[in-house]
Amino acid sequence: MRLGFQKGFPEISAGDKTFSSLRNKLNDTNLDVFMQIHPELEMVEGDIIVNKKRVSAFSGSDLEIILHAQSISHLVLTGIATSGVTLSTLHEALIRIISLPFCRMVALISMMKCTGFLSVKYFPNKAK
Repeated sequence: MRLGFQKGFPEISAGDKTFSSLRNKLNDTNLDVFMQIHPELEMVEGDIIVNKKRVSAFSGSDLEIILHAQSISHLVLTGIATSGVTLSTLHEALIRIISLPFCRMVALISMMKCTGFLSVKYFPNKAK
């Protein structure tokens, strides 16, 4: 999963509070370089790359289609300074993938106080 846009950022409206400033900052950036996967991740043939265009990894991407097509029902969500991204992706996963069992989120940074409540009380109750 990576953040990925087309040249000129046609996916981002001027009114998009989250991504319009990013569009302005990256307007002169070579997107092929920006979207490169770090070599230490050691991608291998057959690995699937999904470009996300919104805060949630499900919105505006092929993630749900790929998960269903590959019969994948387990996700591990991690991130660095991405509490909003992780929480919104987890929330959509619970809504969209009925059989997704709950896995406690793993975070590499301290998250907001509500994250503890959400990961221990709210999301496990939503998981089937």
